[in-house]
Amino acid sequence: MKKIISGIVMTIILWSCSQDKAPKNNISQEKTDLTSKNSVSVNKEKNTIKERFSAPEGYEWQDEKQNSFGYFIENFKLKPYGSQILRYDDAPISTQHLHEAVFDIDTGNKDLQQCADAVIRLRAEYLYAMKRSDEIQFHFTSGDLLKWNDYKNGTRAFVSGNSVSFRKTAGFDDSYPSFRNYLDLIFNYAGTISLNKETQPVLKNSDLKTGDILITPEVRDMWFCCRGMQK
Repeated sequence: MKKIISGIVMTIILWSCSQDKAPKNNISQEKTDLTSKNSVSVNKEKNTIKERFSAPEGYEWQDEKQNSFGYFIENFKLKPYGSQILRYDDAPISTQHLHEAVFDIDTGNKDLQQCADAVIRLRAEYLYAMKRSDEIQFHFTSGDLLKWNDYKNGTRAFVSGNSVSFRKTAGFDDSYPSFRNYLDLIFNYAGTISLNKETQPVLKNSDLKTGDILITPEVRDMWFCCRGMQK
């Protein structure tokens, strides 16, 4: 029996980078039929990846450790089957035929969470849930690093052109709203290029795990694939 990881499912769920502006001339307008094309049955009443999608014939789901990023992704709550993909302003995007599931997670009220930001968000949410605050840190595209631990202690970024400086201008606040404000700042100044620089390559297919990303910063395109980011 072959093992299956959730990479295929994740690419269906997280197609990022201006989805509603994607060209349609080379893409079938018919919604992918997972059941007939990949021998995957969709359990429409279930609300996690592992429960909603059965493994193809001849495969079985690979068990993930309970506190791992893979487990977090596979068991993240999904919106009800058939839910639309919505923009930050709750308007549905024009492309609604390429997904089989939508994560039940807010995207804020500003047009910030795109491309790499979707991966940054999930990784940061996982580390926050695991109380691993020391590991929540991301580089701006400029190369400057902002840690959650510094932000919650009052450090703020001041950006002028290509110059970034940091100063302590606020009091301590480790609440979840403060954490979301930190992530909005990261979304604004980090991106595919900076994320590519701070992740490590997976050199063998056999090493792929749930949570890895396939990232090509030259064309600002990225797919969420199989394993979590590692420093």
